[in-house]
Amino acid sequence: MIISLVGIFKTSINERFITFPMIESSEQDETIRIYELSHKEIEEIDKIKNFKEFGPVRCTNCGCKGPFIRKLFRVEGLTDDTHDLIRWHLKNNHNLEYSVFRADGDRRFAEGAICPKCNSSRITFDISKKLLGNLLKDAEKFMVDDHPDDNLEQIV
Repeated sequence: MIISLVGIFKTSINERFITFPMIESSEQDETIRIYELSHKEIEEIDKIKNFKEFGPVRCTNCGCKGPFIRKLFRVEGLTDDTHDLIRWHLKNNHNLEYSVFRADGDRRFAEGAICPKCNSSRITFDISKKLLGNLLKDAEKFMVDDHPDDNLEQIV
């Protein structure tokens, strides 16, 4: 149960405190902070190898295939235990019905998107065909096969 206390919320389960516009969690000196990135910051993040190869692909509400309005958040203090709390925050404070979590080294991100056609935030994310192909090629290197001359297309 979440109880509202003038912009500060307390969950009775984990004694987490949330303040807006960012989340803060007081749990053994661990703090969760969420920062919405600007369009310019998103462009810089997209330059990271393969970062843009995972993204919004389809609106589950109207079927639109984009392009979508992306919302990217830098999250500090993200753990498996905080995913639901962060999703709740994104849904209730940024109107993002669906969100995904991503990482680049030590940096953690949460991302959602808005459909330009129906304004829904129920957007499905997936990896690109380019990244899938690269992953399959990398997996081929580790496959045990009696025929080392066979390529991935013949195996699959």
